[in-house]
Amino acid sequence: LGLLSDVIRAIGIPDSRLDSALKYIGEKNLHELAALCRNWNVPEEKISILQQMITLNGKPEPVLLRIWELLEGITDRSAVEALIRVTKALSGTEAGRILRCDFSAVDDLHYYNGILFKGFIHGLPVCVLSGGQYDNLMKKMHRRSRAVGFAVYMDRLERLDDSAEKSQEKVMLNIALPKGRLGEKVYAMFEKAGFECPAIHEPGR
Repeated sequence: LGLLSDVIRAIGIPDSRLDSALKYIGEKNLHELAALCRNWNVPEEKISILQQMITLNGKPEPVLLRIWELLEGITDRSAVEALIRVTKALSGTEAGRILRCDFSAVDDLHYYNGILFKGFIHGLPVCVLSGGQYDNLMKKMHRRSRAVGFAVYMDRLERLDDSAEKSQEKVMLNIALPKGRLGEKVYAMFEKAGFECPAIHEPGR
């Protein structure tokens, strides 16, 4: 988040519009983000760099290499170096195997700074874990210490149990078939697709 904020400032967007820029980035709303940049006379090449940055996602090594290239001459890249060190420390571990980088993951700038992370589980469309570095909060509490933390959303994990139970339930599909030869043809199509109903062949059916 700190790196993203530095880039936004470096291309010419004032702090007064920083929250708006982060909002559009979180939504991956490239159109509104570009419009905001143009309102502050940001050159098109720099708008393109910002757009590329927030649409990059995937395994850390190729993503961070591309970010390093994009930001040459734009802003200080020490934050990229720090991310590279973190991801290298995790390489070869289970966490490193599933780690992905996504620069559109944003949160409250007044609370967080630096790295943000979110955790997902197969079967749920929302994160079940969220956290990051929140030195800014410590400053508000008049403390000089740094902090990293996260929260696990138990209510969302419960939804996973509910969806698992539902997936085990047998789903029935009722279809009204036409009579006569047309009905036989339609049923043959369903049977060929794997939707069988042996009772359809019973005498008197």
